Amino acid sequence: MLPFAAAVFAFDGILIGAGDARFLALAMVGAAVLGIPAMLVLREAGAGIAGVWGGIVVVMAARLAGTWWRYRGRRWAQPGAWRG
Repeated sequence: MLPFAAAVFAFDGILIGAGDARFLALAMVGAAVLGIPAMLVLREAGAGIAGVWGGIVVVMAARLAGTWWRYRGRRWAQPGAWRG
């Protein structure tokens, strides 16, 4: 999970610096929509703490996909740190 997390936090920093906090908030909601059910399914399967970590991996993978997609699109790269 650490390589995913490192990339996610790097993309977070770039997008926060560009004033793209609205996208990041929506992307986190989307990641939670995927991660919470994964945690619940793994809990019901009896995975214990490994299930919690599995759900966190799902959240990180979803966040990585979303932030990478946004970074590649370059819509975030606009002059000025804060957009209305």
